[in-house]
Amino acid sequence: MHKVERGSTGYVGILTETPGNDMLDVRGRAYASGGWQTTNGDYAEWFEKEGDPGPGDLIGIDPETGKARTYTAGDKFIGIHSSNPAVVGNRMKESEEEMQETHVLVGLLGQLEVDSDQITVENNLVYAKDGTYVGVMLSNDKVLVGR
Repeated sequence: MHKVERGSTGYVGILTETPGNDMLDVRGRAYASGGWQTTNGDYAEWFEKEGDPGPGDLIGIDPETGKARTYTAGDKFIGIHSSNPAVVGNRMKESEEEMQETHVLVGLLGQLEVDSDQITVENNLVYAKDGTYVGVMLSNDKVLVGR
């Protein structure tokens, strides 16, 4: 049996005595029979950013710098700035606050809220203002990103 610790913050760590800023810190692979469930609707990853994109902004990669920014014509569209994802990948620092200093959280797949000023909708298909395909408008007014 592996040791489970409660850190000084009250958070729980499995195979660590210092869970840090996460309510549950599992060091090693985790498994859930029956799956994980959440009320949030997207998978997001942290990308190094330029500028200061806001929640709901379309996000593109600047082809000159390789950094994420609020989508501009000529960028490679990658997703929508996510404010509350279900699953997050590529976190390299201890806290979300530290990550936000240099990175932006981009929803790559799932249902995301979007800034309606940055899109056009035709037959429930969502496009950036330059005609780049973004996703499908759902009945809950979120955009389904993904193929």
